[in-house]
Amino acid sequence: MKLSQSVTYAVHAALRLAAEDGSAPVSCGRLAREGKMPERFLLQILRDLSKKGILQSTRGGGGGFMLRRTADKITMLELIEAIDGPIAAGLPTNLTFPTSSGHVIRNTLDQITEITRRQLADLTLSQLVSANGCGGNGRDRPTMETAPADELTAEQAVTGPPVAEPVPIAQRSVDHPVIPAPRHLSAVATGASIKQ
Repeated sequence: MKLSQSVTYAVHAALRLAAEDGSAPVSCGRLAREGKMPERFLLQILRDLSKKGILQSTRGGGGGFMLRRTADKITMLELIEAIDGPIAAGLPTNLTFPTSSGHVIRNTLDQITEITRRQLADLTLSQLVSANGCGGNGRDRPTMETAPADELTAEQAVTGPPVAEPVPIAQRSVDHPVIPAPRHLSAVATGASIKQ
């Protein structure tokens, strides 16, 4: 699954609003400036989030946007679907499989979609704020953890390190707040030597 740019901006703005104290609306201009997002594009996203009941908008001087509910009541699934619509599995309409193969593929995709929806519904905005370590100002940035690049073999520099077991989403916010960068990318970015 890949998040669209619109969803990425929506999540970023919602995280900033969740990290605020909630006593006053935050202007779109401020959210755009601090988040390095295009203001006109962000404004449409914030309006969509308001229509879906995630944000509350206030007009006039001192107006802006606030979370309509507490951050622990807003899920990642809600944010994604408010912007991109329902997450659904599908096959191209112009491609046909033999009947039994098509059913197996469709059922598998439906199961994957359901699991994805459940995990996203379990991930709240407050968990993301906690994972970022944002205080009351919402300006803290998540960091990328990098592994020592000088420990890579030549093959791993090309293919990447062995894949680790995935961490369940429900545990990530507390137990695994930092996203590790792939080791082979760290080696390239740092120019570190690679073991032959």
